[in-house]
Amino acid sequence: SDLLDSRSERFAGLIAEIIKTIRMLRNANKINNSTIIPQVNVYLSDFNVTLVNENTLDPDGEQNESLGIMNQLSIAEIIDKDTINVLEKYSSSIKHHGKCSKISFFYEKDLQSVIQKLANNKGDIFFQAMHNVIMHIPHFESVEVPNKESKPKNVDQKISLILEHINKIQITKEKLEMKINNPRYVLNAPASAKKSDLIKLSSLESKIKKLTSEIELLEKFK
Repeated sequence: SDLLDSRSERFAGLIAEIIKTIRMLRNANKINNSTIIPQVNVYLSDFNVTLVNENTLDPDGEQNESLGIMNQLSIAEIIDKDTINVLEKYSSSIKHHGKCSKISFFYEKDLQSVIQKLANNKGDIFFQAMHNVIMHIPHFESVEVPNKESKPKNVDQKISLILEHINKIQITKEKLEMKINNPRYVLNAPASAKKSDLIKLSSLESKIKKLTSEIELLEKFK
């Protein structure tokens, strides 16, 4: 029972380390807090004591910084091929706290080759969170929440207001479509008027599409 509790505790620690590293990479690379990161990759490898930095412990065997060093070593020890199955069960929580759309886990025997490969990907961000854990954010274009707020407040209210706006535009669009499809209009309206109305219709459709995208983005914060 104690062994199981210890293992569960260390898995919780691994999940916390992953979330902490995503936040650290966000801050270090000036990714706005309102930006949803589209993809995060986590590469894991078996624990290998020979790869652990010799300077982790001081000569007396004490931690030279904080309990965090020993905790990281303890966490690193539990990582193996089956760790991915555990992490995938908690992917929703990691995505929520790390503000990312998707997170993928990969088991690799040779992390050095992964590092070399990632180093050649221009615009990608990667970081060795532990000696057997690499975090990777592929290059992406930042998309921020409307009004560039660091954290949207009253999300439901904002969505409601946008929906009202969409409904008004939809009514205007439907009226314009009725006008354009009216047989008398088709026969008698000047070509310039028809062209102008089609441009207006296209503009209304674009506005609806843009506002719908804003709602989808705000939904992620609910």
